[in-house]
Amino acid sequence: PSPVTSIQAKDITRHTISLAWQPPERSNGVILEYEVKYYEKDQNERSYRIMKTSSRSTDIKGLTPLTSYVFHVRARTAAGYGEFSGPFEFMTNSVPAPIIGDGANSTVLLVSVVGSVVLLIILISAFVISRR
Repeated sequence: PSPVTSIQAKDITRHTISLAWQPPERSNGVILEYEVKYYEKDQNERSYRIMKTSSRSTDIKGLTPLTSYVFHVRARTAAGYGEFSGPFEFMTNSVPAPIIGDGANSTVLLVSVVGSVVLLIILISAFVISRR
């Protein structure tokens, strides 16, 4: 088969990149599977991993946050493997910072904010009244 010409990142998180691609222009038969080769950009293909899938999309899991990865995809038919695509680079997201503790309840957060505003209004009112 001819090479896959485009790879898109459909979703990116801290540890996962979800990829999708179009089939090769000339499949040269029924496509049996795709191979996704990927590695950290700074490794320059010295240490790569292969993921096999029968669909035109896959989730690459177990990645390192804030790291650039390079991806290549190729198709396999009964005639054999095609050439790998050119390189496509995507970066994982960073670790999100918690707003207030881990798993803060939105109701507790709302009550805290409303309570703070009410307290501020009472203090300002007391200050204005005492100045008279």
